[in-house]
Amino acid sequence: MMLETRPLTANVTLKMHEFRKALPVLREQGWIPAVLQAEHEFLRLAGVGETLALRTHNALQAASPQDHPAFGDLFFRGADIYYCVSASSPMRASGPRGGALEVGLISKNPADADKRVRTFAAAVEMAVMTAVEAPRAQEMTFDWAPPKPDRSRIADLEAPGGKSELRFVAPKMGRELVRGAAALAEPLAREILDEISLAGFSRMRDVLAARQSKLDAAQEALDKLRRAGLITLEHLLECKKYGTPLTRLSDPDKLQTPEVGALVCPSCGGHFLDESLCEGFSVSDAGKRLARKAHWLRTLIMYKLAELGVPLESMLQNVSESGEDVDIAVEFLGRFWTFEVKQGDFTAGDVVGFNNRCARHRPQKAFVVSTAKVTPDAKRLLGEAATGDPPVCLEGLTKAGEALRAEVYAASLGYACGRLQVIEDITGYDVARVAAARFEEEAPVRRHSIEPPQPPDPEKQSASSTAKLRDRPIPQKQ
Repeated sequence: MMLETRPLTANVTLKMHEFRKALPVLREQGWIPAVLQAEHEFLRLAGVGETLALRTHNALQAASPQDHPAFGDLFFRGADIYYCVSASSPMRASGPRGGALEVGLISKNPADADKRVRTFAAAVEMAVMTAVEAPRAQEMTFDWAPPKPDRSRIADLEAPGGKSELRFVAPKMGRELVRGAAALAEPLAREILDEISLAGFSRMRDVLAARQSKLDAAQEALDKLRRAGLITLEHLLECKKYGTPLTRLSDPDKLQTPEVGALVCPSCGGHFLDESLCEGFSVSDAGKRLARKAHWLRTLIMYKLAELGVPLESMLQNVSESGEDVDIAVEFLGRFWTFEVKQGDFTAGDVVGFNNRCARHRPQKAFVVSTAKVTPDAKRLLGEAATGDPPVCLEGLTKAGEALRAEVYAASLGYACGRLQVIEDITGYDVARVAAARFEEEAPVRRHSIEPPQPPDPEKQSASSTAKLRDRPIPQKQ
């Protein structure tokens, strides 16, 4: 389960003393401001009054005279974290801009999250209106709204025209499509589908006879493929005497009609009605679409991401014929990820094309998904060529779901900590670590970089890997 961060902003500019006057009003409503409470405890231990100005600069200095200093506070309630910050510095990409007031909720529980954060926003609004002087209060309009997600990277991929003929489209997750992708996640099901596709039509007895050692598993795989609509049941009419195939029928009842039943077998002279019928399968149109260029694997990965909370509108899939670009692009919580999928081993020969695509798109994180394994040589070359974090290699599909869950959770935690960065800068507390501990996350917090990723420096590429791969052609993905 990913961490839910629900920010709301209003175009309201507060002065620091107005914000601090609003905090006691919030405390009276049961919203305990943790930073202010810590200051009061410090003053109590010092034996002085709470009204003493503990900090003369209890805010980040403005970047320019036109900007306003940043300040904020945290509110711990139940298992959740609420926050309220006021900031306008354009250097804080993860915080509010333009003098906006931002409130937010950070929680593991998505149920009623929007309702909960709006309840908090209403409390903040009431506290501010109570604290500020009447003329100022009349000027304020609290038009709370969530910040618009950044889709600039995938919007560039969606844009038509230009020299490139690549086509990226938003994914569609219909029930039939997902069911088909799930069926093909089984290696035996993929093997059988490939066999039927190559033959054009396969009798059931032949499919099962070739797998006597795993007969039950083969029957189950056929059932899954059929239920998913990837194969079509047909009936083959054969000469009873010689076994010669005569015709295929989608409906065996047609043999009861004179037009078909009275036809004569050229091998034995008997009527079609008296010959033998056996069941077999051909690949359906849906099966052909999913099997083509491992479309099923792209669908499966996107479905797993959607299950983890990544919105479908944050994803694009590559449907171009060339196969010379990333398979999936994701822009989510301020992060840009790319995925390349491979049915079979991801080998050293795949690394050149992968590195070229990483250099072109400059993702914060790149993923390699292989239904088998990423070979040792490929891993070595990927590590040598990486200028930042090495690619995430997902080998096999049994653990891919858990690996993606960890990555999505880490991204959501990083995004949440980014929203709290203003408070961390003000207090000097390691707020990110506190948030991680509160949500029982033991892994190090990977905070989002404010600066955009820089293109890799060719001079820093490994000379050995360049020499080995320079003259290899860019492979076409299967």
